[in-house]
Amino acid sequence: MSRSPVHLLDPEFVIPSRDGAGNYQFWDRMVRCADDRTPRLGPSTLDALLVLAQSPPSLLPVNDFWRILGQYVSRGLVPQTSERETCDHTVEGYTPGLGDIGNGSRIASDLAATGLGTMVRLKTVSGCWSGRVGACTDCDEPALFLEDEWCTEDQKRLNALKGTRASVLRVVGSDPAELETFAPDMFPALTFHPSAWNGIGSLQGDRGELRDALIHHLGVLNDSVVQLWEMESETLARQSALGAMGVVASPENGNTRRNSGAMAARRFVFDGQIVSCEWHTKLRPNINRIYFSVGQRPPRESEGDDPIDTVFVGAIVDHLT
Repeated sequence: MSRSPVHLLDPEFVIPSRDGAGNYQFWDRMVRCADDRTPRLGPSTLDALLVLAQSPPSLLPVNDFWRILGQYVSRGLVPQTSERETCDHTVEGYTPGLGDIGNGSRIASDLAATGLGTMVRLKTVSGCWSGRVGACTDCDEPALFLEDEWCTEDQKRLNALKGTRASVLRVVGSDPAELETFAPDMFPALTFHPSAWNGIGSLQGDRGELRDALIHHLGVLNDSVVQLWEMESETLARQSALGAMGVVASPENGNTRRNSGAMAARRFVFDGQIVSCEWHTKLRPNINRIYFSVGQRPPRESEGDDPIDTVFVGAIVDHLT
């Protein structure tokens, strides 16, 4: 798997347009952002900032400007030798707000300097983006994950998980069984039964498509289902919400519930706790299932004393009896 994520700063925060340079809002935002030392400035953004320093803004006291400049310059990204190929299609949905018109190209250039196999999180302003964020077949690895200036901790966590899943896709082959190794990192809110992955070989269809579908379905279970179950108690409402996220799912029907042998196959023991996983997502209409249940598990040592909300995954298989 790739190395740790790289956090980049959108030049929207530091490279103004001509109108932006005369706008107090731009400089106020630049000052506030200077204290966040997490995101780094890519080489292209840093070069543009050094050019800007040759003509200090009139709207900031000179001493404040040089102090802030020093904070930003100290956060320059060291370019990687394994430069990835990117192009402006990566940021084709990007339009600067108070920033310079060339900032989109600077983002693409900064992204290229992060090196092959790197997940990139961009601290940005969501209003600068429209449509889908870069996926160009001419680019080597154009994946870019946006982190809004004021996004919540939950949003940051989900962005990081999506980035982790994208990184896994770049290093695993087409065999969906390879996902088991990375499952704890990709889906930390899921609790897999020890035998959950044993039936992976029974899934039918193209292996690459199955791999992608599994990541999507398990991702939705991890990111959304606990909260969805808290908000909605009706089966149809839950199905509708999952469907809007691209996942077809349902509980077992009456015939299956009346079949004691079939229901026994859907009961799994998690650390001494018997869990009935009769809800299942459908990777295909008539086959390939992920059997799950929403509940609570005992906390681990680092999780305090309270039970942890989780999604139990009992089996990933073509179909249970």
